[in-house]
Amino acid sequence: MSNEETFKTKDKARSARPVGGMMGAGQRRGQEKTSKPFVAEGDGEKLFEKPKETGSDSASTPERLRVSVPSPALPGQDGEPYYAEVPVVKIRSWRFKDRTSAEIEDDPEFLDLMGRVRGNGVVQAIGVRKLEEQDGDIEYEEIFGFKRLTASKLLGLKTIPAKVFVTLTDKQAAVLQHEENTGKSDPSYYSRGCAYLRYLDAEMASGPYALAALLGEDKQSMANYVRVAREMREEFKEHLKLHTFSSKVLFNLISLTRDGGGVSPETMVKKILDHKQKLNESPQQASRVLIRLESEVKPARKEPSNTKVLEVDGREAFSWKRNKRGATINVSADIAKKLDDDLIEQVLTDLANRL
Repeated sequence: MSNEETFKTKDKARSARPVGGMMGAGQRRGQEKTSKPFVAEGDGEKLFEKPKETGSDSASTPERLRVSVPSPALPGQDGEPYYAEVPVVKIRSWRFKDRTSAEIEDDPEFLDLMGRVRGNGVVQAIGVRKLEEQDGDIEYEEIFGFKRLTASKLLGLKTIPAKVFVTLTDKQAAVLQHEENTGKSDPSYYSRGCAYLRYLDAEMASGPYALAALLGEDKQSMANYVRVAREMREEFKEHLKLHTFSSKVLFNLISLTRDGGGVSPETMVKKILDHKQKLNESPQQASRVLIRLESEVKPARKEPSNTKVLEVDGREAFSWKRNKRGATINVSADIAKKLDDDLIEQVLTDLANRL
């Protein structure tokens, strides 16, 4: 065979090959053309793709290759929490939050937080609950992260990273809020007490001890928190920055304005509020101020009627008081300095001999 004939034979062989891709092994053996599905690994599942079109009608695609892949579920449709950038203007505060805006204004650490948010944005997501029904423009309720949300609003941020809870009861939200704040950014003593009292009023627990068990709090501590919130006078709530006071000062405010203290509660309240500026501006001095006010208002302590006093030159020398066991005799400090033990024993012996 000549070279020209060889070239023509090869050219005819090339023109006999089908258009549209490489020839499979079955085709080389003269078998019928078949299509093999493309398989890709993704997220632990096999996603089937339709073979590339080869010019043939799509209806010729084998039925086993027509796989229906459901669309991914939207965030929260399965009830699980998810993370998202939430518009700040669509978030409202929870009615059971454990701190107030006034407390944040007086928090010296809040300015530092503002600086960090201004420079880096909000790094740690807040917790919000998606409302079952939209309230106007409001779609979410802040559960924890009140300071971060407040800083974002003041700085004019449009969105904030949030962990969105779809199904969350008030009781579950209370536990989340408590866990989030404990040991990190504790609310003031008074604010925490007010929050616990609101929990009880909403019947989240049958009493302080049951609420303590729910939140993992000490029983006696819980009872004290609730007592401060429940017994605080309305006048103090209105005029004093109670969130700046220690627990000791809060209990003093309650005890000083009770009935039976030797002065009317109204008189003591007025006396305290006369010094409200001092108390609000210097809460660390509040305890000393209250002690001084108590000494000024309450009458001086009187000796019991069964106590007798012997004065010498206008000064108390001896006093004695009878009781069930006999009598107690006290010697003033000035007299005691001038008497030695032998002389005191002699005086008492002479007294006993005369009885």
